[in-house]
Amino acid sequence: MDIGLLGEQVAKSFLEERGYTFLTSNYRAKEGEIDLIMNDPEQDQVVFVEVKTRNAGNPVAPNDMLSEEKLMRIAKTASYYTNENDIENWRFELVAVTLENGIAKAQLIEL
Repeated sequence: MDIGLLGEQVAKSFLEERGYTFLTSNYRAKEGEIDLIMNDPEQDQVVFVEVKTRNAGNPVAPNDMLSEEKLMRIAKTASYYTNENDIENWRFELVAVTLENGIAKAQLIEL
């Protein structure tokens, strides 16, 4: 299985365990793609989620894996989604998935 797809599945389950509901995945617009779009009913917010998956021992911090350019593309893509769906209350999050000895660990990082 592709490491990126595995990471997205782990992130989706991780967020659902925290009460989020799944809206869509791999949303594409002219500017780019958003890995997961979830709803956080507790905060009444749509959450645009970037998933970064890495193997244990990778010295790069998860948030360092997300470039300024990538953040701008995500923001522009999110703008398309919010306009199409008349959404006013939203936020961005990063889920870092680390794989070690067949075990996946997820960490939520608010952006």
